[in-house]
Parts: sequence; C-alpha cells; structure tokens
Amino acid sequence: MKMNKTIEGLKKVYFSSCLAIFAFLATTVPAFAEETGTYSDNTVFKGTKNLLSDVRFYILIIVPIAAAAAIGFQSIMKMIGEGDPSDVAFRNKRIKQIIKAAVIGQIPMTIIGAVMYYYK
Repeated sequence: MKMNKTIEGLKKVYFSSCLAIFAFLATTVPAFAEETGTYSDNTVFKGTKNLLSDVRFYILIIVPIAAAAAIGFQSIMKMIGEGDPSDVAFRNKRIKQIIKAAVIGQIPMTIIGAVMYYYK
C-alpha cells in the first residue's frame, strides 16, 4: 500500500516537472519574437538557449550514471540477500523501476533538444 502511494507521488512529481518545462518553453518563445524575424541578435534568446543546452547536457550525463549506480546497488543487495526468492523478486522489480525512471528522465531532455534544434 505504501509503495503505491510512493509511485503515485512520483507520477505527480513527474507530471508537474513536465508541465513546468512545457510552461517554461511556452512562455519564453513569445519573449523571443522580433520584428526582423532573426534570433541571432537577441540576448535573452542566446542566454536561454545556452542555459537549456547546459542543463540538458548535465542531465543527459547525470541520469544514466545515477541509474547505473542504483542498479549496481540493487544488484549488490540482491547478492547479499543470499538467494531469498522474495528479496530477489523485490530487487528485480526495483531494477526494472530504475530503468523505467531513467528512460522517463531522458524523454524531457530529448524534447528540449528537439526544441533547441528548431531554433538553430
């Protein structure tokens, strides 16, 4: 029961994060509008583009490393459990959840990359 509440809480956090990223991108795009139609001279556009590029770069590196460390930890805990079937099943479930979380963590960064590519 407690695990279901935790998963529901994580779903809410993920949804809120995606909504915040979308809202950020949706509100910054009109701020870049110029009458000439070029974005290259706009300081706000350059700064936002550099910020998104840096954040994207670090998250694309941190998420897989953190997932690998968590999977390694779960594997070690599975070995320490000495073959207890319930512990092995629990750890395998956790590893699958970590992989799913890593994939979900990469998706918003891919979307940000696609939006940034559009403005190049």
